[in-house]
Amino acid sequence: MYSSITKPANLNTSVSTIQSSVIELDGVSGFSVQSNYVDAAPAAKTFTSLTAATGVLDITNDITLTSVAKGTARNTTTFTLQVLTAAANPTNTILFAFTGTAAAIICTVTPNAGTNNTATPVPVTSADLVQLITAGIVTGKVPTITDLSSLRVLQTATGGGSADLVDAGEGDGSVATFSGGLNTTLNIVDVETIAITAHGYLTGTKVALTTAGTLPTGLTATDYWIIRNSADSISLASSLTNAVAGTLVDITAEGTGTHTLTPTAATGNVLKLMKSNDNVNFLDIASQTVTLATSTTTTIWEIASPTYRYVKVLYTPAAGQVTLKVIVNQLKP
Repeated sequence: MYSSITKPANLNTSVSTIQSSVIELDGVSGFSVQSNYVDAAPAAKTFTSLTAATGVLDITNDITLTSVAKGTARNTTTFTLQVLTAAANPTNTILFAFTGTAAAIICTVTPNAGTNNTATPVPVTSADLVQLITAGIVTGKVPTITDLSSLRVLQTATGGGSADLVDAGEGDGSVATFSGGLNTTLNIVDVETIAITAHGYLTGTKVALTTAGTLPTGLTATDYWIIRNSADSISLASSLTNAVAGTLVDITAEGTGTHTLTPTAATGNVLKLMKSNDNVNFLDIASQTVTLATSTTTTIWEIASPTYRYVKVLYTPAAGQVTLKVIVNQLKP
């Protein structure tokens, strides 16, 4: 008669890594193995690098400020431009003072009246202010910067033009409010984790990485293998072996934009039977190997009068994530 059992239990699941189970054949006059295999790869998933908050000083030629620190920290903070009446600054010097706090920066500009410069005024343009904020210099002019709290370097600037900044006029009283900063789904501080809610990936799932922006440093547009950290977090490995070992790719910079992980379709995965007398050294059983290259496959192997003591069912993946169920029926006298 047949004594029907379902083995191995660890193959009756969604798998993307090497799986195996050994069945002892003592007292068995024959056995059959049925495998049912379905492509179970989840949908493509995306993750996003940090996005910096920006703000705009609304003047004739607008100045766009971009937070140096990325993420949401700068959202709702402000940068206020104040322009004072031109004063008797030394020679061709323009005065810049950064005061306030990181949450409410005030940039005060004092143009040069020319009193100490042979009566030749030295104005400051909105383009000069952009250069000053970004680089700390103004070409052809001498800036004197007062910035006790290092507030200037918290943002960079673009835009501006040739119009002079003036008291009660161009640029005076303009306020930029930062917005648009997004927190990252990538953590590169220690374990290079990528947060993707309910990603559905298993360790060993092969994925193709592409991007609509700039990939984080350490990653390229190629194939990787998933290391599942949790239901909502993964890391990436450069090979299946590394994924199984937990050896992840070192990511050293955030990158920009949105990146996509697309699971490879199930193909080239191999299911085989192996035999052994000592439960240590296993050999392939001739003609009992199948390459699971289609989305759905059912295979039945029947073995009469086995001359060995142990049989191993071995699943070795090449690509994809599958649901695999294996049923072993043992025939006993």
